[in-house]
Amino acid sequence: MYYLMLARLFAIPLLLLAGTAILALLLPWFADQLQTSAILSQASLTVRNWTPYVTGAFLAASVITAAVQGWELWQWRRGNREICHRCGGMVEHKSGRYGPYWRCLACDKNSSIR
Repeated sequence: MYYLMLARLFAIPLLLLAGTAILALLLPWFADQLQTSAILSQASLTVRNWTPYVTGAFLAASVITAAVQGWELWQWRRGNREICHRCGGMVEHKSGRYGPYWRCLACDKNSSIR
């Protein structure tokens, strides 16, 4: 269950990292496709010039979210965060239709906060 909790915890940073790789491959290809048109050739230069900034922003977002999630995991391991009363896993607070609740990242159980 610990590995499932880690997968849920670091899913967003991993998706952002995958998005960085995909953008690094697709944006130059897209710029090449724009280069074939005489009207859109200037847009091709703009896409080429902005590619490092866009991929860098995605990479920075991935690193920042991974650092935040790593901090949360470290705090949980030290005992400074709430734990699931069923399995001892890390919980995240959410707000739902019937009020606030927490969801365990390890066993995926929900419990009302009251």
